[in-house]
Amino acid sequence: MNYTNDDNKPLAAVIDIETGEHLRDLFAGDKIVQSKYDEYTEKYYVNFNKGEIFVKAYTNTLLNLNPYLTTREKSVLFEIIPLISYKDGILRYDN
Repeated sequence: MNYTNDDNKPLAAVIDIETGEHLRDLFAGDKIVQSKYDEYTEKYYVNFNKGEIFVKAYTNTLLNLNPYLTTREKSVLFEIIPLISYKDGILRYDN
């Protein structure tokens, strides 16, 4: 069933194939998301490293520092990276 888009009217309708039941109307800007996408989103996007801490560590900056740091300085740097606050880049311990 197709409609015209006058005065925010629905452009199409979603109908259940098996029962023929009208499920909902579709308006301009609506998207249809398949269940495979929902499973992917739940597994990989929404729960990406859930429970892990995140820090800002810019790889280009680290690579630029690499030639100037000693082995000991590098090891200290990589030990403190998890303690850098994601929000403001400040070194923190225990929140």
